[in-house]
Formats: sequence, structure tokens, C-alpha cells
Amino acid sequence: KDHIDLPGLAGGSPLVGPNDERFGPRFPSLSGAYDPGLRRLALGLAPPELGARPGVYCGVGGPSYETPAECRMLRRMGADAVGMSTVSEAAAARHCGLRVLGLSLITNLAPGDSDDDDGDDVTHDITPTRDVTGEGGGTHPSPLTGHDEVLEAAQAGAQHLRRLLSALLPRLEHA
Repeated sequence: KDHIDLPGLAGGSPLVGPNDERFGPRFPSLSGAYDPGLRRLALGLAPPELGARPGVYCGVGGPSYETPAECRMLRRMGADAVGMSTVSEAAAARHCGLRVLGLSLITNLAPGDSDDDDGDDVTHDITPTRDVTGEGGGTHPSPLTGHDEVLEAAQAGAQHLRRLLSALLPRLEHA
């Protein structure tokens, strides 16, 4: 439903530089950047196994996974999910007057930390992620912060995302 653009706030917006007025105004409003009608349509079509819900996406620069301290900060800022894409693309699309729908397949839980001296992490998920395989019906038991685990979770969730996109794309022309 909204986003936080950390790179953009630090001068890394895709709109920096000369502006071609044919594409849009110098300072476009990003308030309401994600189209409510498209969001309602997508949420209505999403398979239950996907656990789809609206949220606030925080764009970061990467390329690395967030630290526990960064996750705590982003949660306090109101982020539900974090990633290295979507936000710049949404800003550029809104600049051009396009309607925007953001879809994210959450593939890892944010690591937390504990006050214990043993250094073990506890799971503090920014977005409570469902078992995307549809087999367990629960959440992942521990944070996934390795790239191989993230790719595995993406592969497991791909079938549900494919179902959503197959239902959604034919309806976009009339939405």
C-alpha cells in the first residue's frame, strides 16, 4: 500500500538528473503511488496459500541482507517488508503517470537478536511469512538469511505467485 525509499531519501532516486517533461513533472507526488483498485483486485484473486496482504515495502540499496539492528530500525519506521527493488521502479512509473501495483514474494524472515550472551538469534519477522510451500501451514521456524535458502523459498512460492499472476493479468486491461 506504500513504500519507504531509503536510497531515494539519501539522493539515490531514479528521478535525479535532467527531467524530460514528456514523461512527467519534475517533482511528482508519490502519495498514493500504489493504485487502490489494482491492490483490491490482486488481494481478491490471491490464492489463500500465498498469505497476501497489504503492507509497507522498504527499499534498500543492498546488495546484502539486513542486520538485526537494521531490521529493528525498519520495523520501527513502519516497514512490513524489505528489499532491493520495487521502490525505484514505482517512483519512475508514477513519474510517467502509470498506475502501479507492487507484488512481493517474501522469501526470508528478518533476523532478530537476543540479550543472551550466546549470540543466538531469535526470529523477529518484519513480515510474518506463511509457509509458502502450502505444506506446513505455519511460519518458517528460523530466519533465512543465506542466498541459497532465499532462492529455495522463492522457488517454493513461485507456483502460488504464478496462479495469482495468471488470474490477475487478463483482468488488468479492464481494471
